[in-house]
Amino acid sequence: GEYRIRFVVEGDLTAVDGFVSVVEAGRKAVLFDIDGTLTTSDFEAYADYVGVKTAQAYGYAVNMVNAYKDKGYQVIFLTARPYWVAKDAREWAAKVGIPAWHYRSNPYGDGPIPPNTQEHKTNYVKYLKNTVGLDIIRAYGNATTDIAAYADGGLPKAETYIIGTNAGKENTQAIYNDYTYHYSTVVVNTPRSSSCPL
Repeated sequence: GEYRIRFVVEGDLTAVDGFVSVVEAGRKAVLFDIDGTLTTSDFEAYADYVGVKTAQAYGYAVNMVNAYKDKGYQVIFLTARPYWVAKDAREWAAKVGIPAWHYRSNPYGDGPIPPNTQEHKTNYVKYLKNTVGLDIIRAYGNATTDIAAYADGGLPKAETYIIGTNAGKENTQAIYNDYTYHYSTVVVNTPRSSSCPL
């Protein structure tokens, strides 16, 4: 299950939330990058962070994520965003209607664009597969670093979906424009997860 742990300072009642996902080995999962994958640009998050606007999601991106969740898949968000924008990412997800429980940001904190994006993502995919025991059945991204990280992490390109200018590169599955067609032809026809907890 998904759990929120809230730590409250008794004196001034300030609080911080922690999030924990508890899963059994073999649980089926779907992995998503966020910026440029669910949002229409890699840099939408920064406008969102400074309060200029709410990052725009691609058409049917929210429907797609929620459909996987409703079918019993463990939804995982793996982003190159530095850790200090995690709160804003969760707020964005809540605004657009996505459950951002399992959210992994980059621990890099020296600037807005971490230099180790591919390594960060590869290592986390390997951790999820080899240590946690998740069965990642599908992955979504937009960048060449996503393609390389997912492949290096052992995810098949036949189930790696890439949107945007890198769509279809290196034998990945191309998604053009938005998720409308993909949702109606792939996501809707994906069976309910056999590992879904009852």
